[in-house]
Amino acid sequence: MVSLQGNHEPNDPKYRYTVPPIRKNITHLNTSPESILGLLQDNIDFSIFYNLVIKAELYGRLNDIQANFTMFVPSNEYLLMTYSPQFFENMDLYTAREIVLFHTLNKKVSYEMLSSSQAMYLHTMIDDSMYSRLMCNWCQSSGVRLHRNTSIKIPNIYRKNGLIHVVDNIMIPSTLMN
Repeated sequence: MVSLQGNHEPNDPKYRYTVPPIRKNITHLNTSPESILGLLQDNIDFSIFYNLVIKAELYGRLNDIQANFTMFVPSNEYLLMTYSPQFFENMDLYTAREIVLFHTLNKKVSYEMLSSSQAMYLHTMIDDSMYSRLMCNWCQSSGVRLHRNTSIKIPNIYRKNGLIHVVDNIMIPSTLMN
């Protein structure tokens, strides 16, 4: 299990979020435990973001062992500090898909790579437009900052099909802000 390094114990009931059924009576997917999707499904600290992946119908991509992704995943603890559970429950497929794809890069990018430059744009999996770029800044005092106000809290959780960086906020693409 992934611990949030002293903020709380893994699987703390205070941050528990019940994932609604995926389709009719299906509540659990057959995932590879070594995949990004396997980690999201098996760790309740990520159940809100896992629910967004399910709503977005992107579970096949994130379970593909031959893929090579980087995903910025906010934990329930950070999400519930800012948003109510209803914010995520009422989200439609399009919004969930845009958010999950905005948190995903189509290649492995380690924390060391992110911190090797003062600033860079990262192309997310939404599309190739300028609206899908994610700004990444390096700051001596706060480390890597993404999309203005999101920090990496736990870097480099390696999976067979990519790696995960735990972040402290959800990143909303500008296409959804209009």
